[in-house]
Amino acid sequence: MNNPAYKLTTALTFETVVAVRENLFQHILSHHNNAIYLDLSGVKHCDSAGLALLIDVKKFCQKHDRQLMLTGVSKETQSLAEFCGIHDLLI
Repeated sequence: MNNPAYKLTTALTFETVVAVRENLFQHILSHHNNAIYLDLSGVKHCDSAGLALLIDVKKFCQKHDRQLMLTGVSKETQSLAEFCGIHDLLI
């Protein structure tokens, strides 16, 4: 079964996470694959609201028996996740 990555091309910030969350959840529900690939290579900035979104998406995937696979995570986002103690989320 084809499993295209959902590519984000916007910043993950307090201003954007509500709209991004809705679109991501619709994508997850519309694809019946076990693994959901989320490509973050187009994300130029991620703040704590963006990290909270990634945690929320991971929980949503688990609730729907899907595995979240992140790709293209920037050094900035990795550093912020490490600082917040959630670096394992990005692995």
